[in-house]
This record gives sequence, C-alpha cells and structure tokens, in this order.
Amino acid sequence: MIFYLPYDDPNMCAKVLDDKLLQWHTLSCHHAVMSILGKWPQLKNHSGVMIWQDHVDALAVITMAGALELRARGEPSAWKQYLIGLQGLVPGYDDAWPEFPPCWGTAWFHVAHRSMLIHLDPSYRQVFKQVMPEPETEEIWPDLTEV
Repeated sequence: MIFYLPYDDPNMCAKVLDDKLLQWHTLSCHHAVMSILGKWPQLKNHSGVMIWQDHVDALAVITMAGALELRARGEPSAWKQYLIGLQGLVPGYDDAWPEFPPCWGTAWFHVAHRSMLIHLDPSYRQVFKQVMPEPETEEIWPDLTEV
C-alpha cells in the first residue's frame, strides 16, 4: 500500500504524479478505504490503514481526487471503479473538507513524501522545483500511538 502525498491538497497530489504512480496511489487509497469500511478486513492492521482509521472521509477525498485525475488523463478502465466503490459508502465525501489526520499539513509529512518521489524518480526534483534531501527511510509516518 503506497500513498504519495507531496502536498496538503489532494488534487495537487494527484496532478503531479505520473500515470503509473497515480494508478498505484489511487488503488492504495481505495484499498485502505475499503478496509476501514470492513469490505477488505485482511488489510485492517496495515500501518497505512491504521493512520486513516478515524479519517476515512478524508481518505475518500484523496481517492476521489486520484480517480478524477485518472479520468482527466483518459484512463477509462481505472477511474470508474474507484468512484463507484465510494458512492454511498462514505458519508459526506462530496461535502465540505473532512478532518484529516494530525500529520496532514505538517511540513515534515509532505517533505517526506516529496523526498520519496525524488528518490524513486529524480525527474520529480524538477516537478517540485526545489532541492529535497534524500529520505532516511522509505516512508516517514507518525508514531501510531500519538495519532
């Protein structure tokens, strides 16, 4: 399960990803939402799911942003399944912005995600238009006991 969240705006996160990473990101978000809702309980103990456990509406917004970006890029086979999977399952996903986890919007969280993208593909350095340090770990997540 891989989320790429380089910005505190879900739409910007989706727009900067290349097609392959956008597919993975959106699929991962969708899997996490389905797990939290009890549709795929085998993923419930994954750290990516646990962080979003109390913020499923926010994760649905991120999933929708990815799905809509896939649609805008002409990926008809992927985006529909993500939106259909969310309809009627997550109350309020089309209303005002829901509450995001405490790490959302903090500089270290989004810098860590930008650093990971640069580590995966150095051309992202140009996308972000700034020099980022190499990440010390593959992904940086808050301590789950503090969330």
